[in-house]
Amino acid sequence: MKDIAQSQGKSLEALCAEIHDSRTEGIPFATSVRVYVLNHFRSTAAGSTTLVA
Repeated sequence: MKDIAQSQGKSLEALCAEIHDSRTEGIPFATSVRVYVLNHFRSTAAGSTTLVA
């Protein structure tokens, strides 16, 4: 996550706040982080497929 935050020009805290603020109600934060990281690497590798959590 530190590498993702750095590549986006954000602090780790700012990235975590962004993930927290955009997550679906009732979905645990840890799950939202996993989906965010998966989406990041999927979009980097093959386009912009997005999962929702």
